[in-house]
Amino acid sequence: MPALTIQKKIKQALLHFGIFFKIAVTKITMSLSIPSRILIADDDADDIELIEQAIHDIDPAAELLKFSNGRLVQQYFEREETGTLPGLVVLDYNMPELTGAEVLLYMKQQHRLHTIPRVVLSTSSSPLNINECLANGADEYIVKPISWPELRNLAQKLVSLSKQERN
Repeated sequence: MPALTIQKKIKQALLHFGIFFKIAVTKITMSLSIPSRILIADDDADDIELIEQAIHDIDPAAELLKFSNGRLVQQYFEREETGTLPGLVVLDYNMPELTGAEVLLYMKQQHRLHTIPRVVLSTSSSPLNINECLANGADEYIVKPISWPELRNLAQKLVSLSKQERN
């Protein structure tokens, strides 16, 4: 068999193997992709529904743990195992029973919760509220968006935060 034919067959085999390998790696990577697990607390059910819809547009497999007040969030953390904690906590500032700032303070006092990113999402842009939340452990304080494109951008950011590893 001439050397040129052998080289051609080797190139074809490598090309075929390369395509197969790329497909296999893509499938493995997709199967290892961990869905977002996001805890969201807001006393406005419509706000939760809109955020949930935007997050599911970005990550359809995302799991949202929804709470209507800060006390329920605290009770969740008191009973939840460390291995099943969410990858992100999103809190409204103004909630009944415990405000978002009070939940943050609780989380700050619980060593096992230190690695969870915390975002406050509120209609309030008061510097007092912002400073209180940041002092109590919020990683970010974001004023709630007023348009769908802004909400989708926020959802993308939340999904990304939920998947980041923290020390």
